[in-house]
Amino acid sequence: MKTKIFLSISAVALSGFFIVSSCKKDEEKNVTTAQAMVVAKSDVSSDNAYNDIFTETEYVMSTLESNKYPTSGTKSASLVGGVTISVTKGAGDSTIFPKEITITYSDYASNSGIKKNGTIKITQSARIRKAGAVRTITLENFIINDSVQIQGKKTVTNLGLVDGKPSIKIQLENGKIITPTYFITRNFTRTLTWLEGFAGLSIFNIWDDVYQFTETASGSTKDGFSYSTTTKTPLNGSFRN
Repeated sequence: MKTKIFLSISAVALSGFFIVSSCKKDEEKNVTTAQAMVVAKSDVSSDNAYNDIFTETEYVMSTLESNKYPTSGTKSASLVGGVTISVTKGAGDSTIFPKEITITYSDYASNSGIKKNGTIKITQSARIRKAGAVRTITLENFIINDSVQIQGKKTVTNLGLVDGKPSIKIQLENGKIITPTYFITRNFTRTLTWLEGFAGLSIFNIWDDVYQFTETASGSTKDGFSYSTTTKTPLNGSFRN
């Protein structure tokens, strides 16, 4: 094991501990605060990339649910590229499960301005609001802005009531962001526990939500650093104005 530096970075690590260690050829190496900050910032950048992709995916799933999962359709952003959405299993009915959905991006620029190419494959065992429902989201040959490859699988599990409160577990496995000169891996497990707003029409209609958030995450970088973050105290969040 290498020397570890513990940093309390509220803005970077969700008010948890951010731990960085160096593991190069089993030789001890001190990790400086500056090096730890570089890793922390890379971690935040990678998290932002995943958030952009998965937020758009949840919007697609919500729209499909509202329209009873039509077999296929195309969505465009202004005049830039397009997205083809296909329901390959369980189409045409909001009550038939499991469902399989494929989202294919072709030079598509989302509202965030990020250009996307590649495929997202989604499987869903039941309506996500049902206790025990599982949704998996897998990225295949997914590239943003022509040069950054995004890898990983996200799993959303409805835990039902935990201590009397609706809870969702969100996991990212085998996450990796590769640029021409750098890479960072990322895995996390998050738990969202709803305090208010869960009874709305959509579990991802965040605007009426008040929830509690915890996370553990880990990863490594091309430079030989490994890192981990842990939420020390559950955070309360709300999207209300």
